Amino acid sequence: MTELLDTAGQEDFDALRPSWMQDKDGYLMVFALNAPHTLNELKPFFDLHRQINADRDVAVVLVGNKKDIATKEQLAASREAAVARAQEIGARYIETSASTGENVKEAFEAIIRDIRTLRNPGAAPAPAAGGGSCCEVM
Repeated sequence: MTELLDTAGQEDFDALRPSWMQDKDGYLMVFALNAPHTLNELKPFFDLHRQINADRDVAVVLVGNKKDIATKEQLAASREAAVARAQEIGARYIETSASTGENVKEAFEAIIRDIRTLRNPGAAPAPAAGGGSCCEVM
């Protein structure tokens, strides 16, 4: 079972953010490739993730979305900053387009695989789709 929580547009509920993020197995943190400044808007989420999960490993996939409409310059600037941020927080980085569907499935499969790996470090990698135990993704 997978539980998803979309916090987009929830800026008015900052006080609830810690309870939303607590006890989750993984996070998909999404920013817009055509607006590189939106990566910086994820900083409160990165910081809270570090604070809440200081004593445990949690899967994080940083997703640069809107690849289909980002200019080459925006894409280059966003990619460079996102790769650095992903390394800083120990996240995987994937570029997607929700509009065309490019890499959307792969982003979700990546977070599920990473969660499974963290839960069972000695086990063989899980298949990309189907079955498995419960997990929560924010």
